[in-house]
Amino acid sequence: MTDAAHRTAADDDALLVRLHALAWGSESVPASRGCLPDQPFPPLTNTEVDFAERSLGYPLPGLLRRIYTEVGDGGSGRRAASRR
Repeated sequence: MTDAAHRTAADDDALLVRLHALAWGSESVPASRGCLPDQPFPPLTNTEVDFAERSLGYPLPGLLRRIYTEVGDGGSGRRAASRR
C-alpha cells in the first residue's frame, strides 16, 4: 500500500480484498474475532449510503463509500445499536 497521494485504484482494490477477508474470513485468512459484534455487519446498499450522505450534508470519500458498500458498515451508530 502506498501513501494516499500516490494511491491507485489497484491499491484500493487490494485493500478492500484484505478488509473483506479480515471481516468475513476467507480460505487463507480467518475472520477477525474478539471485537464486538461477533459477526461483521453486512455491507450497506448504495441507497443507504446516499441517505447518510444527504443526512451529513456532504459525500463520503470514495474509498470509505466502497468499504461501507463492499465490506460492511462497521457497526457503529444508531443503526448498529438497533441490531445488537
